[in-house]
Amino acid sequence: MLPILIPIEIVSFFIRPFALTIRLFANMLAGHAVYFVLLGLILSLAFAVPALAVAAGVFILEIVVSLIQAYIFIMLTAVFTGLTMHPAH
Repeated sequence: MLPILIPIEIVSFFIRPFALTIRLFANMLAGHAVYFVLLGLILSLAFAVPALAVAAGVFILEIVVSLIQAYIFIMLTAVFTGLTMHPAH
């Protein structure tokens, strides 16, 4: 069992930061995509005022989500760093 677990642990050690990076990037990209779609609706005069109001709300929501994601990213990084360091027994 040990020969199987050692490579799995080594691979998971390197995948964790990459997975955190992809997660943070995807959340930021999704927020920006929604924001730009709403701003694109401004070109239609019928949707200009509602689109601006919704875009302002989405912008505020995106700021809140960014703060939460930064907090989660920092906490998971601290946890993963703590898991790699073994205290002396």
